[in-house]
Amino acid sequence: TAMTRVPQGPDIWVADANDDALVEVDTRALKVVRVIRDSPYPHAPPGSYPDALALADGELFVANAGNDDVAVFDGATGELRGLIPTGWYPSALTVAHRALYVV
Repeated sequence: TAMTRVPQGPDIWVADANDDALVEVDTRALKVVRVIRDSPYPHAPPGSYPDALALADGELFVANAGNDDVAVFDGATGELRGLIPTGWYPSALTVAHRALYVV
């Protein structure tokens, strides 16, 4: 499970690895804002195992250890924009100087 803060706001994103979900939480109200399913396609079996997050330029990057990929979501709409294949079990990521780094 990982967390990242939404710039200019009280919200954080939480990676719920046990439920293949991304949860946006309002830290002031202590309430769930929304939940996004982290699946490569509709009705996919469980196993994405999101375990690292990064936000940059309105995009939410999610390292999916179980799928060996990084999912890219629109941070505003929650729409899955695409999947980036990675090596085995990506477990950390960051964005710096307009580049995505995955470990």
